[in-house]
Amino acid sequence: MKRLLFIITLFTAAAQAIDIQNLRVSPENINAGDVSRIMFKLSSKAMLSVVLKDLAGNSVTSIVKNALYPAGQFAIPWKTPGNIPEGFYTPVITALSQLNGEIITEKIETRTAKMISAPFTVSDLPGAGKKISYALDEAGLVSIRVGINNGPLYKIISNWELTQPGSYSVNWDGWDNDRVLKVDQLANYVIDVRYIPVEINALYIKSNVKNTQITQTTAPELLRQIHAFVPEFSVSVSDTTSAIVNNDSVDLDINVSDKTLDELGDIPYEYVLYIDGKRYGEIENGVSPYNWKVSTKNLSKGNHIFTLMVCTSIEQINSKSFNVTF
Repeated sequence: MKRLLFIITLFTAAAQAIDIQNLRVSPENINAGDVSRIMFKLSSKAMLSVVLKDLAGNSVTSIVKNALYPAGQFAIPWKTPGNIPEGFYTPVITALSQLNGEIITEKIETRTAKMISAPFTVSDLPGAGKKISYALDEAGLVSIRVGINNGPLYKIISNWELTQPGSYSVNWDGWDNDRVLKVDQLANYVIDVRYIPVEINALYIKSNVKNTQITQTTAPELLRQIHAFVPEFSVSVSDTTSAIVNNDSVDLDINVSDKTLDELGDIPYEYVLYIDGKRYGEIENGVSPYNWKVSTKNLSKGNHIFTLMVCTSIEQINSKSFNVTF
């Protein structure tokens, strides 16, 4: 008898568990001022709140606030404002069960695909700057990097920023990340524009309102999925005076941030050093803080550009350039 009561209790508890299924919007593509419907299935009676958010996670408007809904299928209509900026929007539902007090939140998940090279054009700007122009037919994580093939990375212009469909032009002043090297004076520098398409089962609103800024936003949750964050690190240089001639070396003190080490986890990484654009060497999994003694016996007197990178095999890369004179 006790066992039967135990089974009945488990069955009742399972029956009371709240669930939201098949959350979607229909139609997915509309013009500003039109009506779309937020559709879902609710397993049991609950107090609902429905908020519409943009892809950066910012709340745009509250559609339902603390309203009691029975179990069943629902299609909540929402007329979009005429002045809403063009872009993607996704509903987030919070439900408070009226049976057991459980609270759940349901949202539409995004999915990423493989990396693709994006076609782009480069034109000169007044003042010796560059304009990098490209277009996307679908939402994607965009990367724009400047460097040398199989060599130093000099500039990260866009680090996997979530970008909505459209045409874009990015201005670049020609300098590297540390404003040490004028990259566009090099004969063999390369600009690389890539994107990873993002499948978004969300509401896309086309608007006549013109945005004055490029519609880009960081998307931390997506970046974690593809491991495409930029490692944070610092480097200090000792013995960069004329006395270095006697020492025949430069000491690089490298510190990788705790945040980067947490993000890397078990992913192997390495320090890579270039001197005047030529690969000097690399150190794998150097424990931070790390001291790298770099030989200068084969370098001539004068000014040299050191570029130190922290990178892995899965698009995690950052670099710092600095002048060393001796």
